[in-house]
Amino acid sequence: MGKASSAKKVARAARAGGSRRAGQRRQLGFPIAVGLVLVLGVLIVFVARDRRNADAFPQANKDHVHSSIDIYTCVTQDEANAAASTTTASTTTTTTTPPSTSSGETTTTSTTTPSTSTTVLKAGDAAGEYQPAPTDAQADELGIHTHGDGLMHIHPFKDSSAGRNATLGVFLDQVGISMTDTELKLATGKAFTEGTTKCEGGKDGIVQVAKWDHANEAATGADPNQIFTSGFDKIRLGENQSLVIAFLPQGSAIKAKSDVENRIKTVTDVNPTTSSTVPASGAPASSDQSTSTSSPPPSSSSTSSSSP
Repeated sequence: MGKASSAKKVARAARAGGSRRAGQRRQLGFPIAVGLVLVLGVLIVFVARDRRNADAFPQANKDHVHSSIDIYTCVTQDEANAAASTTTASTTTTTTTPPSTSSGETTTTSTTTPSTSTTVLKAGDAAGEYQPAPTDAQADELGIHTHGDGLMHIHPFKDSSAGRNATLGVFLDQVGISMTDTELKLATGKAFTEGTTKCEGGKDGIVQVAKWDHANEAATGADPNQIFTSGFDKIRLGENQSLVIAFLPQGSAIKAKSDVENRIKTVTDVNPTTSSTVPASGAPASSDQSTSTSSPPPSSSSTSSSSP
């Protein structure tokens, strides 16, 4: 009796599950509606994010600011070896003795004094040199460029280079410099590669970027607010900052030049860009002869090696 009842229940359940007649369509309206809502939600998120990026500082065709940029690399072991293999620079002094009344002969004496270096380095540092200021390698189509004056001129023409998209990567492309987490290649073709390029003394150098939030702090010799060892193309650019691209042994002091604040204060093309017209020569879209004299407020310092 119990088994028969169970069999009947199973049969009824089977009939209920298979009650849809052959050829009858399953109702798809609800799952389609859910899918459309999900797609719409994703699109709204992307649009909102792009709008937020574009509205962030600096805004396209509105903001026009400047930050300093320098490149500091160690003296390589190859350069040191080449210098050592050449004739030592010297200073030669020639003295001519007038003829005496007895012999009538003239005597010339030469004295050679080897030159010496007066460079004093802190413990752990490596001898280094500043590379020439970057120059534009192509016409400026995005509004982030340089005049070869050691400054980044930041007045975006497009949303793709504005707000959170105004990054060091845009500037590097503009000046023909290639940077990865392990290699720095200058526009001249000179390359510095971790593990391959040795600094003087055989020390290993690393690619890094030092960033000061305010150029006035950098000019006084303060430590950078951040030191990046990766993600260089994503470093955000702002106003009155100072950046130094470096290849030095890890832990070596990176200092900005003392004139970085003055460079920014005395720049002349300070008016906000009002047109997205792209100059053919790569020059800024608008300029005047006024001078910016405002100084940024001080900020606290911290050190980071993470990506921005």
